[in-house]
Amino acid sequence: MQLIAHGRTDPGKMRPNNEDAFMLDTAHGLFAVADGLGGLPDGAQASQRIAEDLEAYAQLKLKSKDAPELGDYIQQINAKLFFEGEEKHPFTGWGTTLTLCSIAKSICRIIHVGDSRLYQVRNKYMKKLTIDHTMERQYIRAHGEASRSLMPAEYQHTLTRCLGQNSDIRLDQKYIQLEDEDILLLCSDGLTNYVDEEDIRQTLVNSSSAEKATKTLVDLANEGGGGDNITVVVVYVKA
Repeated sequence: MQLIAHGRTDPGKMRPNNEDAFMLDTAHGLFAVADGLGGLPDGAQASQRIAEDLEAYAQLKLKSKDAPELGDYIQQINAKLFFEGEEKHPFTGWGTTLTLCSIAKSICRIIHVGDSRLYQVRNKYMKKLTIDHTMERQYIRAHGEASRSLMPAEYQHTLTRCLGQNSDIRLDQKYIQLEDEDILLLCSDGLTNYVDEEDIRQTLVNSSSAEKATKTLVDLANEGGGGDNITVVVVYVKA
């Protein structure tokens, strides 16, 4: 199975710094997006550490048969981020989202925590494969969609789970079977908060390449306001 991928990150129009990061390793089928928590110190450093540690993991798997299992490795990264964050910022710590997919042959393993997202396009239909770990989702589940107008505004951006805030973290994990012509999109909320899902779907379906798709999506997010950092990784699957 051939994977054709491209990633792009952009600070957007409002933020002075880019606290997003992505990791893309087509050779090893490893792709990730991380969004550092802007309300906490060193968000950029936290997300970049995730990307660097995942790059190191790909090399470790290549060189050693004793490399840790991927989920265990993410737990190790989380614990390391937690203890370093407590040391550097004892009153707040630091944190980052993580949306990751690891592809071997036709099987895609998904590991996710936070409110970055993974979408799959198949036969021109787009499906969201991750759940947002936010106070907004918890509130709507408890009170119903009709109560959205009563929800505190900050709930939309308040995470209930992320890497680096606790020494142990519950990760969402699943496996999916990939097919020829599938398209995967990993993205931070700087895209999904400013671009309608239908526009995202049409861009993925109609773009001539993964590189063109990432550029168009970032441009759309900036045209929609660009109020946050924007990061996208697009993977085209070919049998």
